[in-house]
Amino acid sequence: MMDKKAQIFVAGIFAMFGALLLSGLIYLAFVFPKALKIWADEGEPLPAGIVLLANLSELSKSTGIFLIPILVLAIITCGVWAVRAGLSSND
Repeated sequence: MMDKKAQIFVAGIFAMFGALLLSGLIYLAFVFPKALKIWADEGEPLPAGIVLLANLSELSKSTGIFLIPILVLAIITCGVWAVRAGLSSND
């Protein structure tokens, strides 16, 4: 079994990774389409990387309704894990 400090560290890393994924998903689903619309209105052809991000944005919109609650629950679970590890006695 891991000691208390290692459990808190691992839970923190997992929570930060989950928060990073959640923020990226929210950006791609809600913020990026507005920026894409502004770029498309300029009339210039979009670079291949932007087109790839636009496709990823569409995927984020369609799956975000399922992924956002899962990521939020994962972050909360990591927080609970860190708190419980901090409160447990160090065997």
